[in-house]
Amino acid sequence: MSEELDKLKHKEKSGLLAAGLNILLPGAGYMYCGRPILGIIVLPFVIGMIFVTPAGALGIWIVLIIDGFLAAGRYNKCLAQKIDAAMKVCPQCAEKIMPEAKVCRYCGHKFGEAASATST
Repeated sequence: MSEELDKLKHKEKSGLLAAGLNILLPGAGYMYCGRPILGIIVLPFVIGMIFVTPAGALGIWIVLIIDGFLAAGRYNKCLAQKIDAAMKVCPQCAEKIMPEAKVCRYCGHKFGEAASATST
């Protein structure tokens, strides 16, 4: 289980990178943040807007840059919720700890087999 948590922790996305990708190629930041369909839709939309109304395309592009940054934040928030759901809560101090923990690192509370072995 801790391997899964480590993998999840390493999947965190950078807001600056997502915004930078949207600067270089509109929609690439969304693809980076796990929203490939949105990224694929945005690119031709912005290219079409350049031909129709260049000023409007520039405005949309700026919004996409900002939203690329925010998309990484939304992705990371969802990721943090998944990590929190996988953690267990110590009944003694209410701190979140790894699911495999036998002893709480905050208060020393012993779980399961570790608790029954010391009490006998």
